[in-house]
Amino acid sequence: MWRHDAAGAKQARAWAKWRTLVAEQARSGETVAAFCRKSGLCAAHFYWWKKRSDSDNTDRPVSVRASGRPREAAETQFAEVKLPSPAATPAAAPEKP
Repeated sequence: MWRHDAAGAKQARAWAKWRTLVAEQARSGETVAAFCRKSGLCAAHFYWWKKRSDSDNTDRPVSVRASGRPREAAETQFAEVKLPSPAATPAAAPEKP
């Protein structure tokens, strides 16, 4: 359990760090490129975190870890497909040579 708690804490720190950086960039009035250059950040990473840190965005990524136990098989579902009988479909016109 400890490893999971440590991973969660690490993720929380990462979110806090990037939310702070995104807010600092917005307050600075600098472009993302200039802010990242000055701060020694990768602009692509900054944009990734900025997209996920938007205050309007409530869909935040969630860390999911495998427990090591086999997954239970999902219930198999089928959909019935009815194809028209060959007699009900118009015959294709023969190709002209």
